[in-house]
Amino acid sequence: MGKQIDRTSWKERIEAGFGASDAGAIMGVSSYKTPIQLVQLYKGEKEPDDLSENESILWGNLAEEMIIRKLTEIDELVIDTPQETFYHKELPYLYCHVDGISYQANSEIPIEIKNSREFMKDAFGEEDSHIVYKPHYWQCQQICAILEAQAVYLYVLFGGNSLKRYIIERDEADIAELLTRAKFLWEGCIHGDNMPEPMDYIDSGRLFASKDNDIKANTHAEMLHVDAVDLTKKMKETKALLDNAKKDLRMFIGNNNHLVDDDGKTLAKITKNNQMRLG
Repeated sequence: MGKQIDRTSWKERIEAGFGASDAGAIMGVSSYKTPIQLVQLYKGEKEPDDLSENESILWGNLAEEMIIRKLTEIDELVIDTPQETFYHKELPYLYCHVDGISYQANSEIPIEIKNSREFMKDAFGEEDSHIVYKPHYWQCQQICAILEAQAVYLYVLFGGNSLKRYIIERDEADIAELLTRAKFLWEGCIHGDNMPEPMDYIDSGRLFASKDNDIKANTHAEMLHVDAVDLTKKMKETKALLDNAKKDLRMFIGNNNHLVDDDGKTLAKITKNNQMRLG
């Protein structure tokens, strides 16, 4: 039997509102929760996952401590590690915690630390850029909104051996969109009668309880069914063509690392785990 989830702490959390780690789900870019799942979770219609023994989270917490020590003791940065919860001034159901605050040249810059696997590097750009894994980006924007910060330093430890810093600058348009969506989900859905738009057909199924009933198709449903069957067939045919093209392309690249055009632009590259990625 799995470990019992602490319902008291979970109840306190959902009553507090959306943490910055929920920002990816709010914006529909999370790999773990869609907006519908987020609403169902906060309404008590879905069981929370028990993450108490999740190794990624446990190692991530340990990595945070080591990275802060590295930044303060080796890089000699002045960093505070506040323990309190910060709330948005206008939307009190939006909150965040930060892993640290860096004090530099009369400015206070929040720090967020992530422990990531090596293969996730493809979701990130060059060091000190703003190109990062999308849920991390939106988490940083929520932190900017709550702390009224101009930027967040995002430190990512890849594969346990490569620490990179990314600078996520405050984006007013993105923050406005995040706040609008959060307000709709919290006020209109969790505490109202609305529901978010499903992300896909699997997500739409989450809106309905499973019942052993039949429903007779109308003309529109029959047309949708015909289209779905036809598109499924075409997708299978297209996938077969794509697989063959990628196989032939991989054979052409052989033992080389990159396929380039006349201008030196990368068309495809071979990753460290021998996978081919198209440019």
